[in-house]
Amino acid sequence: MKRFRYALDPLCLTALTLYALQRWAFDFPWLHGWFTDFLLIPAAAPLFLWVERRLGLRRHDENPTLRELIFLFVFWSVAA
Repeated sequence: MKRFRYALDPLCLTALTLYALQRWAFDFPWLHGWFTDFLLIPAAAPLFLWVERRLGLRRHDENPTLRELIFLFVFWSVAA
């Protein structure tokens, strides 16, 4: 299986680019709130998965499993 590239994942890079464009280049008022919330998981999940890997909580460098993504979604939903 292909190795997960964490912060270099294309979806992560796209989410970070869209966030930066919305934040500093095109400040559309109707995009505030939901747009950045929508970008949170693809932008931040690789960072959290990398930290889990370094702490030994994640034992592989494969793409995130559905279980990992659901956990992050539930965690951020409760935290936010």
